[in-house]
Amino acid sequence: MVFAVSAVLRIHGRSLRGCLSSVGARSAGLLLCLCRLASASNGDGRVHADLDSSRRTYAVEAPDVITFRSGFAATIERDDQRKILSSSEGELKDGAIRFSDEGVDLLFRMEQPDGVSGVLAQVGIRNHGSSAFQLVALTAVNLEGRVAGNAWEWLVTALDRSAKAEAPVVAVGDVGDALSIHEYGGLYRRDGAGVFFGPVGTPTAYLVTRIEQRGDGKVSMRISADMSSVSVEPGEVRWGQQVVLLMESPATAVARWAEWVAETHGARTAMGALTGWRFPNEGEYSASGVDFAGIVDAVRASPERLRPDVIQVDPKLDATEGLAGTSGVSRVSLVAEAWRISSLGARPGLRMRLHGMQTGASDAWADLAQRARQAVENGYSYLEIDGSTLSDGDSAHDRKTLFEARREGFMRLREAIGNETYLLYVGDSPDRATLGAVDASRTGSHVGRHSVRLAINDVLRSYALNDRWFAVDNDVFFMETFGVWPLARTWMSMVGLSCGAAITSDPWQRGEFRSHRRSVEVMTPPAHERTVVLDLCSSRHWPRLVSKVTREWGEYAVVLLWNPGAVEQSISLDFAEAGLDPKRRYAVWSFWDNRFLGVTKGSWTTPSLAPATSQHLRFTDLDADPGRPVVIGSSLHIFCGAAEIADVKRTADLLQIELTDAGAREGELFVYSRWPPFLKSSVGCTATTVDSAGENVWRIGLEKREVGVPQRLELGVLLPTTRRSWFWLLIAIVVVSVLLAAWRYIVGLRLQRASELEQERTRIAGDIHDEVGANLTQMSILSSLAARPTTTAEDARSHNLEMLSVARQTIQALEEIVWSINPKGDSLKSLADFLCRRAEEILELGEIACRIELEEDLPNRRVTPRRRHGLVLAFKEAVHNVLKHAGATRVTIQCGLTGGVFEVAVSDDGCGFDATSEVASTGRQGNGLGNMRRRLEDLGGEFRIESRSDEGTKVCFRLPLD
Repeated sequence: MVFAVSAVLRIHGRSLRGCLSSVGARSAGLLLCLCRLASASNGDGRVHADLDSSRRTYAVEAPDVITFRSGFAATIERDDQRKILSSSEGELKDGAIRFSDEGVDLLFRMEQPDGVSGVLAQVGIRNHGSSAFQLVALTAVNLEGRVAGNAWEWLVTALDRSAKAEAPVVAVGDVGDALSIHEYGGLYRRDGAGVFFGPVGTPTAYLVTRIEQRGDGKVSMRISADMSSVSVEPGEVRWGQQVVLLMESPATAVARWAEWVAETHGARTAMGALTGWRFPNEGEYSASGVDFAGIVDAVRASPERLRPDVIQVDPKLDATEGLAGTSGVSRVSLVAEAWRISSLGARPGLRMRLHGMQTGASDAWADLAQRARQAVENGYSYLEIDGSTLSDGDSAHDRKTLFEARREGFMRLREAIGNETYLLYVGDSPDRATLGAVDASRTGSHVGRHSVRLAINDVLRSYALNDRWFAVDNDVFFMETFGVWPLARTWMSMVGLSCGAAITSDPWQRGEFRSHRRSVEVMTPPAHERTVVLDLCSSRHWPRLVSKVTREWGEYAVVLLWNPGAVEQSISLDFAEAGLDPKRRYAVWSFWDNRFLGVTKGSWTTPSLAPATSQHLRFTDLDADPGRPVVIGSSLHIFCGAAEIADVKRTADLLQIELTDAGAREGELFVYSRWPPFLKSSVGCTATTVDSAGENVWRIGLEKREVGVPQRLELGVLLPTTRRSWFWLLIAIVVVSVLLAAWRYIVGLRLQRASELEQERTRIAGDIHDEVGANLTQMSILSSLAARPTTTAEDARSHNLEMLSVARQTIQALEEIVWSINPKGDSLKSLADFLCRRAEEILELGEIACRIELEEDLPNRRVTPRRRHGLVLAFKEAVHNVLKHAGATRVTIQCGLTGGVFEVAVSDDGCGFDATSEVASTGRQGNGLGNMRRRLEDLGGEFRIESRSDEGTKVCFRLPLD
C-alpha cells in the first residue's frame, strides 16, 4: 500500500522520523509514507510496528508493501458541542495523552500477531473529569498522503455491502469528496499488493472507514469505531473496536480476518447450510403459480428427488394476531402448516419482521423474541428475521453502542428460541453483530428472476464468511429457463460454489418445472468446501472463482469463469495463480456441458463468453498417479464430486467408487483411463452405460440411485496382457525359474567339470603309471640285461633295439598325454590332424602305405579331452590291429563331419576275417574289438566293423560332437 509524500519517501534515504519532523508532526492529518512496491510479492516480509517515544504516533513498515506513520483520535460531545481530541495535541501523562480542559485521557495500544504480516491498533478513552460526556467515535488510523504510482491502479473495495448507490470497487483516482466503507475492505493494487482493514477483537462497535480526496493528489484515510454517542461516566474507561491492518494477499487476509472475528465473537456454524423452498418475492410469479399445498404435495410425491431441509410458509402468516392466536390468521392454520411440513422431514419456516425499531429498540426486541418463541411453540424450527427496518436509531440505551445494542437483541432472540431453532438474518448485508446468534445470513437480498445480476457482487464478496461466521444465504436460485438460462446457470454455480444455503422459489408442482427438478437435485445438499474469489480487491470485477478439493484419493479444482462485462470476452485462468501446478497436465471437464473438453497445462482460456455467462469446470491432475484410472467429472452434484463421492479406491485394473446420497438420482461420472473400463458390479444404483467420451475418457451413466442405502460401483479395466499383474507374476516366475535353472546348470556344470577334471587327472595318472611307468621299468630291465657281463654282444644288441622301441612307445605315450590336456588340441581339426599323424607313425613301422582322406574346412568345434583321449585310444587300437594282424600293404584313413557326427574310418587291403562271427560282433576274443566298442559306447558314440575273409577290413568310429 502506498500513500507517499515525495519529500518523505524512504527511497530517498531519509528516515521516517526525519521525514515526519520535516513537515510537522502536529498536523491534523498525520503523514502516510508508503514506499513503492519492488515486486508483486505481498506480505512475505515481517511487519515492524513501533509506537514513538511521545506515544502520539506509531509507524508500520512491511518490506516491499507498506510504510506509514499514523496518529489516533477521539471524538466526544458535551453540552451539544463536539470536539476532536487528536494524539498530536494534549499532554503526555502516565502513559496517556491528557486533555485537562475536557477531563479526558486518550489511550492507545498496539499489537503484532506472531507469524502474521499485520498490526492491531485500538483506541480508548478515560473520563478523569467530574461529569459524563458522550463518546462519538474512536479513530485508530488517521493517515494522509499520496499513492505511489498511478492512482487508478489502486482500488478501494468495500467488502461489506455498505453503500447501495456506490459501486463496490472504486479506483483511488476516482474517489470523490468522501468514500465511506462500513466495517471492512481493502486497498490493493491490481497485482494484489496492498492492505486489508477491518474490525477484530472483543465485539464493541461498528467500524467506519472514510477515504477522501484532499486536492493536489492527496488522499486521507480514517478508520474509526462508531461509539454511538454512548455516555462515559466519571472514572470510566471505554475502548473502541480493535482494528487490524493486514499486509497480505486479499484471499489470505480476508480468510484470516474472518476466522479471527469468528473466534472472538463466538460464531455459530454447527447447523450448516440448508436447502429447501421459500415463498417467492412479490411479483416473481403470478398468484395462481404459487400453490403452497401443491409444493407440499410435490415433495410428498417425489421424496427421493425433492428433499428440502426447510419449507418456508407464506410470509402473510407472519402476523402478531395469528401467532398470538387471537385474530387474523388462526393459530390452527399455523400449526397445521407446520405439521404438514414436518411430516415431510423438513423444517417449517416462517418469516418474521422487526417492528417499532424507530420508537423503542428494547421493546421491539422483546416483541420479536416473544413472537419468535410463539412460532417455535407452534412447530416452526426455521425463522427468517427481516432486519430491513434496523437503523441507526434503534439503540435506546445510552450506555451501549449501536453494535452492542443490536448484538444484545440478537442474543436475546436466540435465548428465546433455543439452540435447536435455525435462525436466518436478512438485512442489507451480513451483520457482525449477529455472530453467535444466527445460523445463516442473507447476502444477496431481494433476488428475483430478473435481478440476479444485481446481487452477484454482494454474494461474491461474502464467500469468505461461509462456515466461518455462519452459513451464507444467497437468496434463491432458479431451476427454470424463461429465456435467461445462461445467467441462471451462472447464478446456480455461484450459489453452489459458495457452499451456502441453496433455496429456490420455483413452483415445483407445475408441469413445466418438473423437467427442471434435476437443478434442485444437483444443489442438494450444499458441499463443505472453500471457494476463493481470485480477483477480490485487486480488480473491479471478480470473474474467477476457484475451489481446491482435497481427498485421500486425489486433488482437483472446481472453477467458475464468468463474464462480468457488458460485451463478449474470454476469461483466462493461470494455474500458478490458482494454486495448481503449472507443470502438470489437467483434464478439463465442463459441468453444464457435461462433457470432457480436453487436457491442458499451465493455463486455461474460455471461448468468447456472452455477458453473465460462464464455464463451470473441473480440473483434475492426471500426473499425480498416471498408472491408474481417475474420476475427472460428475454431473450428479454442482460441486462435481466433492459432495456425492465418499471414497475412491484405485489400482491399475480396478476402480471402486462409493457414493453418498447427495446429488441427482441420475447422471454421469467421467473417468480418465488409458484402457477401457467395464462394469463389474453396482450396489444401490444402476449403471446404464460405460462408453467412450473422448480420448482416454469414459462416461459411466447412472440411474435409480437409492436413498438411504450404500451406493457403490466397481469397474474393471481392460488392461493389455503386458499390463496385467498375473502376466508379470508369470514373467517373474519364469525369470526366477530360468535363473534357478541357470544356477543349477552352472553349479552342475562346475561339478561336472570338477568331476571331469578329477577323471582326467585319474586317467593321466593311470596312463603315466600304466604306459610310461611300465615302459620305463621295461627299459630299466632291458638296460640291466644288456649291461650284464655274461650277455653276449648279440643279446645286448637285441636288448638295446627292444629298449629303443620301448623308448619310442614311451615318447608317443607322453606326447598323447600332453596333447590330450593341451587346450590347443581341443578343436576338431586338431583331433583329425593328430589321428592322421599317429596313423602314419604306426604304419611306417610296418612299411605299410597310408592314404589320408581329410575333409577340408572342418569347423572349429570343441572336443573335450576325455572324448579326444577315448577316440585316440580306439583309433590306435584299430591301426595296431592292421599292423599286427591284417597283413595289409595299404591303409586308408578317412576323417569327416556328417550331421554333427565326427566319423573316422580305417580301411585296409589285408586278409580280413568273418565279421559276422560271434567273436567279431561281440569282441569277446582277439583283435581288441571289444575294447574299441566299449570306448566308443562310453563316449556316446558308435563302433562299426565291415570285413570279409581275403577282402580287407573297414573299421568306423562315429562320435557325436553335441
